Amino acid sequence: MRYSAFIIFILTTIAFASCGKLEYKKTGSGLVYKIFSDGKGDSVKTGDYIKFHIENKVNDSVYNTTFGKDPAYAQANGFGNKYDISELWTKMRKGDSVIVFQSLDTFLKKGVQLPPEIKKGDRLIVTIKLLDIFKSESAANADREKASLANLPAEKEAVKKYLDENKIEGVQETSSGAFVKIIEPGTGDLIDSGNYVSVRYRGSLFSGTVFESNMDSATISKGPLSFTINVDRMAKGFTDGIRLLRKGSVAKIYIPSSLAYGSTGNPPAIGPNEHLIFDIKVEDVQEKAPAPTPAPSNTPNPVPQPKKK
Repeated sequence: MRYSAFIIFILTTIAFASCGKLEYKKTGSGLVYKIFSDGKGDSVKTGDYIKFHIENKVNDSVYNTTFGKDPAYAQANGFGNKYDISELWTKMRKGDSVIVFQSLDTFLKKGVQLPPEIKKGDRLIVTIKLLDIFKSESAANADREKASLANLPAEKEAVKKYLDENKIEGVQETSSGAFVKIIEPGTGDLIDSGNYVSVRYRGSLFSGTVFESNMDSATISKGPLSFTINVDRMAKGFTDGIRLLRKGSVAKIYIPSSLAYGSTGNPPAIGPNEHLIFDIKVEDVQEKAPAPTPAPSNTPNPVPQPKKK
């Protein structure tokens, strides 16, 4: 009920804005916004971590939202990216709401890769409700993990429903709750913690939209993704899925949102609370990461001296 009332308020506000009856401000980068505040909550300070709900609308259609789902988290780093909502964090207080209007043409001019259904001339309307402020990353992570653990069982059921509806059989579940369909088993030992792996991958949403790849004809020149298991920071569901594979394995990994990018997402390609699919081919497995190549010496070569006669 509270969620519905808030959305009705936002829709009314947008209608006033479109009629020119709402005063709004503009950042130096051109971001148009209006903050709604009672002035009572704590202010966001540089370095704080914030918890918020966010809804993205493209024109009149909701593209993704966290309202009614897990909230998102971010750090207010004090400077923000240009033409991005992060410019506004330190202007807000706990309990504030903000509406932001952005031209997607601006993102295209910056070379940002947008989903194919978004077209030139479209407008992005972002609605944010700031729920809480944390003074440390550990406090924010503890709050987020508590919510994620509570929602993981429902997310796993959503993934299982997808697998059933698409008649995907022979799937293994990892200890964390990701799902792996092994297509080619590969050879050698199972990949383990500390191993250095090189993989080809294609990441997509359950809708079929591909958000990143290094295995298609247009992206094969990128080379494989190489990282150390449980050392380099990767999505937990991705790492746990890889650990069921071997050198030469070909597989698909189905990852519940909480084991991927969670409520924050990875905008603009991955929205909040998106379940993901990764097509994987393991190209190489080494026991540990190779030693870094020494940097070239800055000591100049000695100048040859003429021989004495």
